[in-house]
Order: sequence, then C-alpha cells, then structure tokens
Amino acid sequence: APPACRPLSRSMPCPARVFVGVGVAAGRGGAWPLDVWRLCLSFWPLPQLLQGEALNRRWREVVADASLWSNLELPADLLAALPALLGGGRASSVSHLSLAMRPGWLEGLHRDLPKCARLERLSLRGLRSLELPGPGADWRLPSVKVLRLEHVPYFTLSWCSHHTGASVAAISASALASGFAGLEELSLDYLRLGEDPAGAVEEAILLPRLRRLSFVAVVRCSEEAGPWNSAACCCDLAAVAAVAPRLECLEIRSPRLHLGRISRRPGQTDKDISHMGRRFCATSLVHLRRVCSLLPSLQFLHVASLKEGSCEEALSCGEDLATFLGLITPLAIAGNAATAAAAVTAAAAIGADTAADAACGAAPVESDGASCAVVAAVGVAGAGGAAG
Repeated sequence: APPACRPLSRSMPCPARVFVGVGVAAGRGGAWPLDVWRLCLSFWPLPQLLQGEALNRRWREVVADASLWSNLELPADLLAALPALLGGGRASSVSHLSLAMRPGWLEGLHRDLPKCARLERLSLRGLRSLELPGPGADWRLPSVKVLRLEHVPYFTLSWCSHHTGASVAAISASALASGFAGLEELSLDYLRLGEDPAGAVEEAILLPRLRRLSFVAVVRCSEEAGPWNSAACCCDLAAVAAVAPRLECLEIRSPRLHLGRISRRPGQTDKDISHMGRRFCATSLVHLRRVCSLLPSLQFLHVASLKEGSCEEALSCGEDLATFLGLITPLAIAGNAATAAAAVTAAAAIGADTAADAACGAAPVESDGASCAVVAAVGVAGAGGAAG
C-alpha cells in the first residue's frame, strides 16, 4: 500500500481486530490476497512488523515488501530500533524518514543513514545541537532532496537581555553542501555562513539546486552569535541569495522561544510571552528591499512576523511596494512571452493594524484581530504585456 494509506502513526498500538484477522489468515496458510496483507500490515507498529518477519516464509515475504518500509516515522522511544529496521536490505526501500531525536543518538545516525541509498526526505526533530558532516566526512546523502531540521526551543528573552541560541541551533551551509549535494528543499532554524580572515561573507554558490528555504536568520561563524538583528545574526537575504541563487520559495520564521527559561510577570501566560517574543523578533520590511532582484526565480515569500511601523519607514520615499521588493523590472526575452509573479505574505501576530494600510494598496486577506496578513502580487509580462 502507498504511504498515503497509513492514516495512523506507525508507533501507535495496532487495533486488536487487525491482529486477530491477520492471525486467522496466517493459520489458514495465508488465504488472504497479498495486497490485503500489505494493507493490514501497514497499520502495524514497526517493532511488531519485525517480529512477524520471523514467523515463517509467507510472513517474511509479505513483511519484506518495499511499500511497508518506504515511509518510516519513529518517535524518540523507538529510536534504538532504527538499526534493526534498516537491516535485512530494508534500508534501500526507505524514501521518507522522520526521527524524533534523543541526546546522544546523533553519532548512531552517522552510521545508519548512509545505508538508505534511496532516501529522498529526511526530518530530524528535537535536535539540541547538530554537527553535519564536513568536506572530510566519509558519509554523504546525495539522494536527499528534502531536509527538515527542527531544534528544541532555544531563544530566551528577559527584560534587559536575550540569547539567540544560535550556538546550538545553527547549521553550517558548507556542511549542508557537502552532505546533501542534491538538496532542493530545506527547513532549519539558523543558517551559518563562514567568513574569510578579512570578515567578508563567503560568496560561493553552495546550494545550487535549492528551490525552497525556510529559516529564522543568518549567523556568522563565531563561537557565540551576536544579538538579534545585529550583523552577526539577522535576516541577510543578500547572503542567502549568494549561497542559493535559484530559490523559488522563501519563508522567514520566528525563532522558537524557550518558555521555561523566560522570566515573566505574575499572571503572564505563555500566550503573552509568545506575543512579546514575536514583537521582539519581528522582521522589518527594510530587510526585504529588492528581494526579487536578489532572487530572480522567487515566486513566493512568506514572513511570519512583520515589524509594526516598518512599512511606513521602508516606503517613506514614495515608491510602491512592488518597486520596493524589486518586482517591476523590464523583461527582454526574444521570441518568448515571459511572465514573472511573486507574492509576499506577512502575518504579524502583534496586532499591527497599520500593516495593510502601509502596504500601498495591498489588500488584507486575513484578519482575526491577533494577526494581519498582507499579500502583494505583481505580474510582469513580456513585450507588450502589462503589470498587474
């Protein structure tokens, strides 16, 4: 059965009726058709699939079907079973792998993941720190096209200071380029870029195939990143464009707040702190200037939190939003009618009611009192076309 036929998590207990039904079929010499067996076993927890494989030859043939192992999702308590799950030739059948990490298990992944020669989507959740293989590493995953890296909450905020958590939640762009040469979609927290001795940011195109990127900020190589929105930790789209110039979809997220380490006033709730954190970490519209010129292939741009008042500040010179973003540019492509489109969605959970008004004609598409979403779309046609 294809992965879409699994509505439940593979880590959940299997319904008793499924065990009974499959057991009866096994007692009758495997009277069920093979596709029925596969559909029933697709609901089984992974450890019990391994136990069923040892029953007899018929069970072994059914359990060895590649469709049962193409999509693996392991919670933290089953992470120890990963070597057994990837054994017996099953690693070559895995195309989607999602793992909830535990402390100390990263070294084991360095040994197990290279066995998955057809792995296309990899998701690691609950990371506390991650050192991806560098240029000298002996394992790489060139088949991976989609990589999602999610760290535990790391950003702390107090009345007089804050800590970005970039020292534990940043991933090196050079390490990504070395270990994941075929990467097309990437989601992470901080993207770490190197510096030469003179302090200039590296300009090499490290991720030439990357089309979709979701990140929080760009940090520079240092033992400890600077404060938020400083040169050492900010939304540097020029640096992103230098590393991945062919991006088509870009998402700028808010950092993950470590609520347990944030001081609060009496009566202040988690919702209040999240609201305060989003206000503090909101992206200024100034950082998006000429983003479509930096990334010519960009089709979609999503900003999680837009700083209140930044629209008026950025557009004070009288230019409209489309020109500010670099959307209106002349196209001269002989013989072809070219069309370019871009969209910006800024969802600011800070009650910024002025965001829609300051967007120079952009129409609000969502408004629930706590958030305001603004969309600006401009299409540029080829010779004889008009911008809308």
